[in-house]
Amino acid sequence: MQPTNTFRLKRLRELQFLTQLCLVVVFLHWTWIGEWFVTAYVPCVSVLLYISYRIASSGRMELGIALFLGIVNFSALLFMWVFYGLRDEVVMLLPAVMFFAAMLSGMRLMLWSFALNAINLLLLGSVGHFSQWHRVIPEQDLNSAFLMLLLLGMTAYGIWAVVSQLRTTLDELRLENARYRDSQVQVAQLIHHDPLTGLANRLKAREIFETSVHAAKANQTMVALTFLDLDNFKSINDSLGHRLGDIYLQQVASKFKSTLRESDHLCRFGGDEFVIISTNLTHSKQIDALAMRILQCSAMPLEIDGHELTLTCSMGISMVPQDGNDFDNICQQADLAMYAAKESGRNQYRYFQANMSEQLSEQLGLERGLRNAIELKQLSIHYQPKVCLRSGKIESVEALLRWDHPQIGRISPDVFIPLAERCGQIGVLGEWVLENAISQCVEWHKAGLPELSVAVNVSPMQLLSGRFARTLASLLEKYGLEGRFLLLELTESVFIEAKQELQQCLSTVQGLGVNLAIDDFGTGYSNLAYLKKFRVAQLKIDRSFVTNLLDSAENQAIVTAIVNMSHSLGLTTIAEGIEDKPTADFLTSLGCDKGQGFHWSAPLDAAQMPRLLQLLRPAC
Repeated sequence: MQPTNTFRLKRLRELQFLTQLCLVVVFLHWTWIGEWFVTAYVPCVSVLLYISYRIASSGRMELGIALFLGIVNFSALLFMWVFYGLRDEVVMLLPAVMFFAAMLSGMRLMLWSFALNAINLLLLGSVGHFSQWHRVIPEQDLNSAFLMLLLLGMTAYGIWAVVSQLRTTLDELRLENARYRDSQVQVAQLIHHDPLTGLANRLKAREIFETSVHAAKANQTMVALTFLDLDNFKSINDSLGHRLGDIYLQQVASKFKSTLRESDHLCRFGGDEFVIISTNLTHSKQIDALAMRILQCSAMPLEIDGHELTLTCSMGISMVPQDGNDFDNICQQADLAMYAAKESGRNQYRYFQANMSEQLSEQLGLERGLRNAIELKQLSIHYQPKVCLRSGKIESVEALLRWDHPQIGRISPDVFIPLAERCGQIGVLGEWVLENAISQCVEWHKAGLPELSVAVNVSPMQLLSGRFARTLASLLEKYGLEGRFLLLELTESVFIEAKQELQQCLSTVQGLGVNLAIDDFGTGYSNLAYLKKFRVAQLKIDRSFVTNLLDSAENQAIVTAIVNMSHSLGLTTIAEGIEDKPTADFLTSLGCDKGQGFHWSAPLDAAQMPRLLQLLRPAC
């Protein structure tokens, strides 16, 4: 039932009770004084009123109300004709009926009641005017006062009901207004503030910035916008989970806030990215001091659920008016400066410089070019042989991706691979290389080189995509290549930082018969634990230890240790970056199994490989 109908039914029920009570009193009163017409009429009216109420409560509200008030109105008019006409006490009931009609039903029923009563009053007046009324009007007595008191009580009830409802409605409106104001405050809080830390978000930061810039112009002061990004925050989420990561962000936000001046504003744009808007600056040394305080603050460890966590941060700073006064441009400039700080080694700050925009433009151009490189056939795969040092025979090749840009020329993988990882293209590139390397290996098998295997470098981000193992299995099945002819070269960080999902992915890959190799071994946190855990097949000694190997006793000691450790674990070793025969001979004398480098061949495209591959012999 709708709220309006509930209210009307409640009032009708109260009016029903009050009317029935009045009828009982009238019945007893008139029976006592011997007025048998009223005594006989009242029970009939009582029954009819109850029936009309039941009709209303059954859902036919308008009909029930109309019948109820119509019966009351008719009874009043009947008593006026039967007894004393315009002088009868029941005339006081007519305004009450119209009042209840307006309260319970509306204007239409009230007007009908008014019209009926007006006609009746005019008729009674006409009868009296033309001396057709022969009843004697009794003198006022207690009976008359008693009846008028009953009628006055009914009218008073109607007034009380309306006033009470008005007060209730006003109270509800006040409460609703208070709730609305509270909701507006909450909405404003949600719109302008970060829900995790309670700090101002990007929208609020824009307002703060624009207000600060306006004030700075008037006061001839400066405004600084500092982009702050936590270094390696992803490692916390990956190792401890997002819940502890969120707690860390809340605590580190509180730490940063405690280092700021009253005129500084700390904001959060999302993730681990914070922004500081500093106002009332008269010299850049004030920002230098703030940046140093933040660097010192971030270096202080935080204790969270028994874990002691410490992360450094990198900051980029853009100044107003020196670098402009547009919020979006200033943010972009500070962001560029922050990335420059990261590329310079992290845990430091950098001011925006004009050449950073040029670097950004170049980077965006490379990103756009990289997205279209496969479709425009600018990418190719070259293959460099891996040679058995004891026999000098080629037994495998490594697939190396090359990008020949039509304007820039050949772009180094050291440039475009990190770029592909940053802009989300590494998955597409990785799958393209993997598919082409597998299909080419199958072609070589068909051409009479049945034991040749191919090695492919895999980015950690490919493995973390969640679909790498399924894609690899699909490609091996599509081209009919056995997994043992494929070697995946991974960096040490993949194994050291491997979590459950990554471990499962690597386990699935090895279940396909595919072997794993550690690329650039010796440059990271080398240890024996993960070598055993992940059943690595091959260690690839980084070229930094191989270059000038004969002239460096330190490098010789490192390479010797790696080879001995590998042999004790039953692993194969391969040295990359071999440029000459003396280096190859020395590695052979150390017991290194394989070599790779320009001493044998530069990377060649697939069309140039057949002649070189004719040197293939059974694997050593």
